[in-house]
Amino acid sequence: MLHVVDNLLPADLLEALRQLCVVHGELKQTHPGDALFSWRADDDSSRSIHALEQRQLMERYLDEHLLPVSSPFCGKGAGVE
Repeated sequence: MLHVVDNLLPADLLEALRQLCVVHGELKQTHPGDALFSWRADDDSSRSIHALEQRQLMERYLDEHLLPVSSPFCGKGAGVE
């Protein structure tokens, strides 16, 4: 099944996520891959070295935008990576 969602993200969130990708790329240059592991289990624990503000941005993206449109197709998941 193919499910298309246009304009999933508001412009401000899209730009903030772009900046987060830049920060992530910079962190990748100075930290081993295991340190950047950003799994979020169902209990909302995070193993990311990103700053709190950056983790909160990702939480907003997941909780308000991505998970609501994907959960009808994925059912109960173990978390997000």
